[in-house]
Amino acid sequence: MLVKSKDHFKVLPEFQGASYADRYEILLRRMVLEKLYDSAVLLLTTAEGGAKGEFREPATDLGLKRFFAGLGGHVATYLAGR
Repeated sequence: MLVKSKDHFKVLPEFQGASYADRYEILLRRMVLEKLYDSAVLLLTTAEGGAKGEFREPATDLGLKRFFAGLGGHVATYLAGR
């Protein structure tokens, strides 16, 4: 017998009815805002597109450009302290 997870765990209202992509976006954004992560990236692709290197960034604040800019800042700070 399969038991639905919502029978055991409360689902937060913002996750109810949300797609997996939306859930990841909410989760990553929350983890950055709560300072659990310095930054995060959300890339979405299809099985065919991923094999070709195709992807999309559904949220600019969770995009590659911002992520690499932050990473570059961390690297520069580290190197300056050596």
